[in-house]
Amino acid sequence: MTAQKEELFQERLRKYREAAGYESAKDFAMELGIPYSSYMAYENKKREPKYNVLMEIADKLGVTIDELLGYVPQNNDNNANRIINQYRAIGAIVSKNTIGKGFIVQIGPNRYRIESEEDLAFVYDITMREETLVNLTKQLQITFLEMELCKYGAF
Repeated sequence: MTAQKEELFQERLRKYREAAGYESAKDFAMELGIPYSSYMAYENKKREPKYNVLMEIADKLGVTIDELLGYVPQNNDNNANRIINQYRAIGAIVSKNTIGKGFIVQIGPNRYRIESEEDLAFVYDITMREETLVNLTKQLQITFLEMELCKYGAF
């Protein structure tokens, strides 16, 4: 596995704003009820939003504050649950492998065995790294996810 560049808050904010359908930062600032200049300062690394604004942004974008901030809990159980929930959000079924270690990902009738939590996260991140894919429908996201799972290995 190769290390991926850590995404900055500003990059995540813009990515999630666009994924939520707000093409214009100005429109999103109006939706939040804050000045456009304040919002642009958040996307341009000049300011950080106060907590109440951060909560409002997360709510409007349909993400958690942790996702906006890029926080990944160190507790492995919580991290595994977060990753599993990302798969489930686009329609995949993920369960822990009862026979061996790792996970089983099921998409329709197809099942894929993933060896570790790290690989589970890696396959998802590889699939969703393209900004254009994040804006696609869940059906297209699941199709691209399945293509990555096929590269990883099916059983």
